Amino acid sequence: MVNKKLMSRSIDHKTESDYRTSMLRTILNSRMFLWALLSLPALAMLIGYGRGQVSALELLHPTGEFSARLMIVAMMLSPLVALLGPKPWLNWFVKRRRYFGVAAFGYALLHLAFYVIDMESVANMLAEIGALGIWTGWFAMLLFVPLALTSNNAAM
Repeated sequence: MVNKKLMSRSIDHKTESDYRTSMLRTILNSRMFLWALLSLPALAMLIGYGRGQVSALELLHPTGEFSARLMIVAMMLSPLVALLGPKPWLNWFVKRRRYFGVAAFGYALLHLAFYVIDMESVANMLAEIGALGIWTGWFAMLLFVPLALTSNNAAM
């Protein structure tokens, strides 16, 4: 005869484990969780800047790098699916591609804000207009704006 108490515990444990797994999946698939995760570096940078621990100049490179890397992630998904075929982990990224692109634009705006703060005036910005790095930055921002403006449900 099967011990009913032992069997009950086994069922309870299984349902509790399933519940935890289900909750973890719900959290990991949540848009709010992904946005929070994507914003953590920006939040840390802004807190450091607000406390005076880092200057605007020191934050130019990390904000630009985050923007570029997130854009690369968003753009590489279709070629990866074509190369590797449909995979569950790739599908997860493909379903959330827009979030990575919009986050890339957010970091680009943060990069622009720190650049403007660092330059202190329009005259200083115009003085270095001939530098190649400046042109690539402005060109990238010009390309980002229409993408960001059309990254919403109404435009889809």
